[in-house]
Amino acid sequence: MADLISLEVTERVFATDDDETEPGFMIAWNPRCVRKPNEPWIKAAPWPNRTEWTEEYLMTDGDCYAEWQRADPVMRGLLVLAAFNTCVVRDGVPVELAHEQFLKCPEYRRRISPETPGAADWW
Repeated sequence: MADLISLEVTERVFATDDDETEPGFMIAWNPRCVRKPNEPWIKAAPWPNRTEWTEEYLMTDGDCYAEWQRADPVMRGLLVLAAFNTCVVRDGVPVELAHEQFLKCPEYRRRISPETPGAADWW
């Protein structure tokens, strides 16, 4: 175990295609099968999570995981689309609510069809 290096990630900032930096991104949701009537469905916010807003959600994805932090821009685009699919298809989050929250993620806005409301205007 002495060979392991411990790294503390304090802030996630990554370069985009146009060399701007963006804060990290985190998504949290409650699957349909366990969600209680008054619980929220889904929320997206910058990462790191300094206010512990995810406490009322069962599932999370995004820059709170090392896989996202290490991913290049192409892989991040795939990860965000996989996360959207997981929320909607596997966990039953209403698609309109998921889309509204995922629009807060730059990778999502850049990867969806340009005709989709909220898509990035970079094509």
